[in-house]
Amino acid sequence: MNYLIVAHGQYAEACLSSCEMITGKHDTIFAVSFTEELSRDDLIEKITFILDSHNEEFIILTDIFGGTPYNAAKILYESREKIVGILTGISLQLLIPIALGERVTDVITNIDQIVSFEGKKAENVKTTQPLDSVKVDKNGIVQIRIDERLIHGQVATSWIGNLSATRVMIIDDTIVKSDMEKSALRAACPKNSKLSILTVENAANRINEGLYKNERLLIIVKTPLIVKQLFELGTKIPSVTLGNMSKKDNRELLKKSVYISKDELNDLLYLDQKNVNVVVQMVPNEEKKKITDYL
Repeated sequence: MNYLIVAHGQYAEACLSSCEMITGKHDTIFAVSFTEELSRDDLIEKITFILDSHNEEFIILTDIFGGTPYNAAKILYESREKIVGILTGISLQLLIPIALGERVTDVITNIDQIVSFEGKKAENVKTTQPLDSVKVDKNGIVQIRIDERLIHGQVATSWIGNLSATRVMIIDDTIVKSDMEKSALRAACPKNSKLSILTVENAANRINEGLYKNERLLIIVKTPLIVKQLFELGTKIPSVTLGNMSKKDNRELLKKSVYISKDELNDLLYLDQKNVNVVVQMVPNEEKKKITDYL
């Protein structure tokens, strides 16, 4: 199933761009802008061009019920068998689950008037398969992720589901002491995943004792130093994934959304020299690359 966002101004492109920041690139979602210089017929022509460029069926996602994008989509919906549905009221919150493979009809359950959907038949969607698990000496770890944002859009909507993680563990000696930060992390963690917030020493002891051997544990830390400390405390770590790290005065750009200091790079190279596979990957459907490929 293909999806086409049609909306006023630059909203369609912006919505798709924001979605892909969280979920990764998608080759089944497209965007068309309705700008001031276009007529409804011009818009229909732009939509038709995309429809004719692909063989698959489409659901059109529009912004405002009764607006020109909806009206243009409705005209084509009535005349083109390839268009099997129209969703009105598209937002980032609706687009993300659609991009991750949920049916439109499931996403909008119990929503009416603000969001409406017309469909000719059930959607045929590919289900997202979980990533292969990586267990480390039966300690339950499926991924150790370095990500300054900790639990955020990419983690909550992509990584946890793709890894089938049953528990998220935040390891940070400072956060453990902050009730406000712990409360925010609990609110951000999906309800079907358990959450642990531990110091480095406590986390290493509990993992090494095998307390999580029957779980699928996603560990998230802010810096490479914490992973190095875990390793030195005897935690077996076959791999570590580098994600978002923000721009700071002592950091240089490694790749988009990843800035790193010399000390942080040295910590990762230390792990690499200890036969820990250090890779860089923002979202599950992005290609993994070794840290050394960027040097």
